[in-house]
Amino acid sequence: MRRHSAVGRVPACRQAGRRIETTAGGVRTRYDALLADGLALQARWSQPEDVGKVVAAIARGDLPYSTGAIIPVDGGMGVPRL
Repeated sequence: MRRHSAVGRVPACRQAGRRIETTAGGVRTRYDALLADGLALQARWSQPEDVGKVVAAIARGDLPYSTGAIIPVDGGMGVPRL
């Protein structure tokens, strides 16, 4: 069996731990507005399932031609836009 390692970026607007709601300065409210205004191509908070689906696909061997590839799971935040 092959061994895979997943190293990647965690988007700044991740809701998974729910800790962002308690951050001082209204970070949650600010990022809600930024997401609604197009910060990411998908205007929603990331969920643990978003990353889990990619990890599961790699573990199952569904991406055999993606050896050494970086697979961003960032809702489109890394896509350059004008």
